[in-house]
Amino acid sequence: MKNIYIYFQLLLLIIVAGCHKSDLKPQAEKGLYKVKFQTSQFLESVETFESNRKSSSLLDDSLKKYVPKLYCQIYKFSDENPEEAYLVYSKTQVSTEQAFGKIDTSLASGNYVAIFVGSGHMFYRLAGLGSGSLDEIYSNSHFNTVSAMTDQHTPVDQIFYKKVLFSVAQQPVNQTVTMQRIVAGLDLSITDEIPSTVTSIDLIVDDAAMYSFKTDTRSTNVDKIAGFYPQQFPGKKNISMFVLANGSRKVTIRALSPDGIVAEKVINCTFFTNRKTSLKGKLFSSDAQFAVTIDPAWDEPGPVIPF
Repeated sequence: MKNIYIYFQLLLLIIVAGCHKSDLKPQAEKGLYKVKFQTSQFLESVETFESNRKSSSLLDDSLKKYVPKLYCQIYKFSDENPEEAYLVYSKTQVSTEQAFGKIDTSLASGNYVAIFVGSGHMFYRLAGLGSGSLDEIYSNSHFNTVSAMTDQHTPVDQIFYKKVLFSVAQQPVNQTVTMQRIVAGLDLSITDEIPSTVTSIDLIVDDAAMYSFKTDTRSTNVDKIAGFYPQQFPGKKNISMFVLANGSRKVTIRALSPDGIVAEKVINCTFFTNRKTSLKGKLFSSDAQFAVTIDPAWDEPGPVIPF
């Protein structure tokens, strides 16, 4: 099995500049310094598990391939309270933009933290990432995937993330940043025949909803639902989704008809960031059971999880 490591390289360039119009619209430009975040090429490393050999190749436009939308937020640490920072820059880009992956602004000298999130997920819009009500304070900054709870069969998309601490001063600063996948994968394969009366197959995960940028922790539990309608997709028996949570979580496989639940299986699965958990087995047979394994396609080999 091949092992694929995904990296997005972001080049941080902090350059002293003269009077330059800033996206921040400051009251005075004196003492501002040019700050640029430039996405670089994508490096893909492929490892053959059996022989432990590695090969590498550079792929063009890889950011667009994996990230339909890129979010960048920059917070400046307070001189009075070094533990807190306040939003000074926010930018959302879509992959169709000509300048996709390029952040260009001007900042005063000081200490900052930059947040990068890449995903096609429709984040919750009332507060936090991607909304009209941004987190003005670093300690409150987060994204919320709860929209996947209300959009049935539209679960969490892939999410790539990186937090960068940097300082703006008199000297230019060059820094390479690697965005990392922070979700796990879940693949379901049903091996027996799906009865013609079944109208919906649901894969439900007791998942985390929120991710804090300051603490890099996950919180709040919600059910994320992936699935399909067999009558619309004859012969389909597989479901794939992404999971924000880590550790042991309840997973429910459920088949529905107009009369109610036809079959259901509840399994405790363990999820690991950047690894895939696979479920394979029978759902409708009298001896229905699923084998749980960890697929190392994204990262290092994981253990077999018995249930």
